[in-house]
Amino acid sequence: MALQMGRFRNKQVAFWCIGADSIDVAVVRNAVGEPLIEACAGVDCLSVGRRPPHAAGIFDLAGLVSARGLGHVAALGPTLSQLASVEGGPQEPVAGRIRVAVPRADGLLCDADEAAATGIAESFRVLGYRLIALDCAACAELSLTAFLGDHTNADQSTPDPLAAVAVSPEFEETAVAMGERLAVPVGLALEHLGWLGDA
Repeated sequence: MALQMGRFRNKQVAFWCIGADSIDVAVVRNAVGEPLIEACAGVDCLSVGRRPPHAAGIFDLAGLVSARGLGHVAALGPTLSQLASVEGGPQEPVAGRIRVAVPRADGLLCDADEAAATGIAESFRVLGYRLIALDCAACAELSLTAFLGDHTNADQSTPDPLAAVAVSPEFEETAVAMGERLAVPVGLALEHLGWLGDA
């Protein structure tokens, strides 16, 4: 999505995948030769009825991975955003939806739930966390696939995100356990830390 407010090359950044019922985060920085996951965590089964809806989970995980003072990039999870084709010319606006052209993917739009995007941005604002970009999960997975090229496992629906990064020893076990759940945070990191070059 094009709701980006900046890029960063040599800083620690928290990259989030925020879905309707789960949140995953990885703190990543550029290291020599590859991005480095310094910390990661995830949570399932969020309580409903909170306002803003994701603030409690974001707050808890940000503390767990020491991300409260960092810049943040968040992606709307797959149930809140998806890719759509632009075949047939310009798309008419749809109430309650945000549609944005996808970089490096001619003919594709990210179609996102506007209320979810607004709620997630509001969660970061209420917590006082600096949200630098709001993206979509499918776009992040495209970035991961583009970075890894053909180095994907045929029996996986998503490329192995740990093939694209190094992981700090303290979080290796957590990263392995999270597995494909790190695909979106790692894809975001590759894009926003400059590993894919300029669009």
